[in-house]
Amino acid sequence: MNYGTKSRFAVLANPLTVALLCASAFAVALYPVSDADIFWHLRTGSDILSSRALPVVDTYSVSSLGEPWTDGHVLFQLGVATLYKTYGLGAIVLAKAILVALAAAVLGVLLVSRTASPWLSAVWAMVLIALSRPLLLERPVVLSLLFVVTSLALLEQYLLLKRWQWLIALPPICGLWTWCQPLWPLGLCLVLAYLAGQVLAPNKRGAASLGIALAACVLFCLAGPYGASGLKLPFVHLLRIGEVDSSVFSANISENLPLRELLRTGDSTLVAAPIVAALAFGLLLARPRCIPWPRLLVIAAFFGLTLMANRNALLFYWTAALLCGLQLSELASAGALGSSRLLRALPIVAFAAEVAWLAPEGATLAELKEPRPFLAPQTSMPLLEKLPHGAKVFTSVRYGSFLVLRTAPRARPYIDGRVVLRSKEQFEEYLRAVDDPETFPALDERFHFDAVLLPVAGPQRYQRLIASLAAHPAWTLVHTDGIEVLFERSDTATPALALADTEVVARRKTELEKRFAGKVDARDEALTRLGWLLSLLENEAQAAAVLGKIDTPKAQGLLGASHYRAGDLGAARRVALRLLEREVEDVNALVLLAAIALDENKIDAAKAFVRRAADRAPHDKRVESLARRTADLARGVPPT
Repeated sequence: MNYGTKSRFAVLANPLTVALLCASAFAVALYPVSDADIFWHLRTGSDILSSRALPVVDTYSVSSLGEPWTDGHVLFQLGVATLYKTYGLGAIVLAKAILVALAAAVLGVLLVSRTASPWLSAVWAMVLIALSRPLLLERPVVLSLLFVVTSLALLEQYLLLKRWQWLIALPPICGLWTWCQPLWPLGLCLVLAYLAGQVLAPNKRGAASLGIALAACVLFCLAGPYGASGLKLPFVHLLRIGEVDSSVFSANISENLPLRELLRTGDSTLVAAPIVAALAFGLLLARPRCIPWPRLLVIAAFFGLTLMANRNALLFYWTAALLCGLQLSELASAGALGSSRLLRALPIVAFAAEVAWLAPEGATLAELKEPRPFLAPQTSMPLLEKLPHGAKVFTSVRYGSFLVLRTAPRARPYIDGRVVLRSKEQFEEYLRAVDDPETFPALDERFHFDAVLLPVAGPQRYQRLIASLAAHPAWTLVHTDGIEVLFERSDTATPALALADTEVVARRKTELEKRFAGKVDARDEALTRLGWLLSLLENEAQAAAVLGKIDTPKAQGLLGASHYRAGDLGAARRVALRLLEREVEDVNALVLLAAIALDENKIDAAKAFVRRAADRAPHDKRVESLARRTADLARGVPPT
C-alpha cells in the first residue's frame, strides 16, 4: 500500500499551514480552569513534592479515609503543582494550551510532509480540533492526547519508510505514559493495531519490527510508579464504565455517559461524533482495493470508546483529524482531489472563521488566573476554615475536590472527584442522600457531619437536600451568596442567615452585581441562582423581586414557576405567554401552562401543552409527571 509520495519527514514543509494549525489549537484550548478535578490533583502533587513519597492511602476524604489509593497521575500532578505554586492557575491554563498546540504541531508536520497540497487536510484537522474544545480540560488526558498523536505519527512514518528507527521512541513514551494517566494501555493498543493491520495487508513487511516494539512497550510499562501492582488501575476505570442501567458510575457521572445516552436526552454537545465517524469510515474505505487497515482499526476503536463514554470523544476527534487527514493527503497526491488557489486559501479562511467564533468567548488575562464562575465555592471558605480540626463536610463531588486543596485535613469533604476510590455501594449511598433527603439523617448519624456545603444549581439535584436541611431543626443555614449554601449544626455559635429579611437579600444581590460587574451572562446566571434559592426556601416574594429584573428565558421560567407556587396563576400565565412569544416551543412555558390548565380542570388544553412539551423534551421528568397527572384526571382518578 502507498502511504504517501514523499520519502522524507519534511519538517519545514509548508510552515504556514503548520503554524495556522498550532495557533488554532492554542486558541481553542485557551480558556479558564473548567474542571474541578484539577484541585485534588494540585493538592496531591504538592504533598508528593513536600513528602518526597507517593500516596498509598487516602488522607483527604471522609468516605474513603485510610483506604488504599493507587495514584496514576504522578507526573501530571507534579507538573501542575509546580506551576501553581510559582505562577498560579493561569500558568496551568497556558501550559495546557501549549501542550495542545504541540500535539497540533506534530499532526500538522505529518500532514504537510505527505503531499504538496495539504490544505484540505489542515482544514479537516482544524474543524475536529474545534469540536474537541469542551473536552480540552486541565486533565492528564492532555498529556495522553500528545502521546497518542506522537505515537500515531511515529507508526505512520514507520509504515511509510519501513525503518525501525521510527519505533525506538515508542517504548519510552509508553513508560512515561504510565506516570501520567491510566490511559497508558492505549499506547500498547496503537502498536497492536498497526501490527494487526500489517498482518492483514497483502505486504506484511515490517510486522516483525512492530512485534518487537510491542514487546518493548510492555516491558517499559512495568516501570510505572507503582510497578506491577499499578497495572490493574486502567482496568478498574474501564470496568466502571458500562451500560447506564447497570453502572452507577456511568449513569451519574456526566462524562461517563454513553454517547447514545447524551443524544437520546437531547444533549447536542457531541452530536458531531457520529457524523465524523461516518465521514472517517467513508474516507478510509474510499479505495476498497487499498484499505488502510491500521487506520481503520484505530478509528473504529476510538469511536467504540466514545460510544461507551463521551469523555473519549476528545481522542477520537484528534485521531480522526490525523489519520483521515493523511487519507485526504494521499487522495490529493493520487490526483483524486485537485489543487487550486481556493484550496490553498482554505486554512486561512478556516482560521479567520475560528478566531471570529472564539472572540466573543475570549477571556482576559485576569479571568485566566481564576477558575470559571460557579466551578468552586468561594465565599463559604472563611467559615469552613474556622471549623474545628478534623471537621467533616458533606458536599458535592466538585466542591469536595476544592476542599481537598483548601481545607483538608482540617476540614475533610465526604467525597471528591476521585470516584475510583469509592465502591459502588459507597457511591450509591452518597447519591441516595442527595436524591432522597429522608436518607440523609442515617448517613449523618454514621459520620456526624459538622457542615454541609452544596451548590444551588449546576446540577440541580442538590436542591431537594437544600430545602430539607433548611427545614430541619438540627441544621442552620449560616451562609449563602446565592450560588453556594453552607449549613452548620444548630448548636454551633455561627448565627443563622435570615433570607426572609429584605435587606439581607438586597445585600446579596448587590454583592453578586459587584462580583460579576462587566460579565453580563455570569451576573444574570448568579442572580438567577439566588432567585432559585429564594423560591426553593419558599420566599416567593423575594424570589420574584430578584428574578423579575433578569430578562433571560431561564430566569423568566423560574419567575413563572415562583408565581405559580405562590398561587398567582394569572401572573404565572402572563410570564409563560411572554416566553412563548420569544420561543414558540419553550419547554418551561409549556410545562407551566400545562400545570395551570390542570389546576383549572382544562384537561384538553393540558393535553395539548403536554404533547408539545413532550415533542421538545420527551425525557423531562416534569413532562412525564404532567403526562401521568393529565392521564389520571382524564380517567377520573383523583389527584394524589
